[in-house]
Amino acid sequence: MSSSASPGLRALLAYGRSRNVPRAALVTVAAVRNVAGHLGLAMIGARLFGSGLAWLPPLAMFGPTLLAGVRWDNTPEPWAWSIHGPHSTPAAITAAALCTAGLCLAATTTPRRAEREEQG
Repeated sequence: MSSSASPGLRALLAYGRSRNVPRAALVTVAAVRNVAGHLGLAMIGARLFGSGLAWLPPLAMFGPTLLAGVRWDNTPEPWAWSIHGPHSTPAAITAAALCTAGLCLAATTTPRRAEREEQG
């Protein structure tokens, strides 16, 4: 980690990587990461397919992740970010990128033409 990181951030990351963290806290970290990533997928889906089908991308990711997301040696595939452990940096980066992309799309694009016509 760079030396320019704040002491509070360094302490938080050190706390998260220590082995004395309660299991419930680790599960919470992974759950928040997964909710943020799937929410980002849903926001992207709302822009691509409309709000009625916003559930499609998270569901399309969920099935293959559960069926094919684990290698023969019981480690998660790199693309299966939602089943990585709570300390997985690539999974956190992927979830944050999906959430950021979804938020940017929701904030900067207009609803699809069909949705505007439905709303009146």
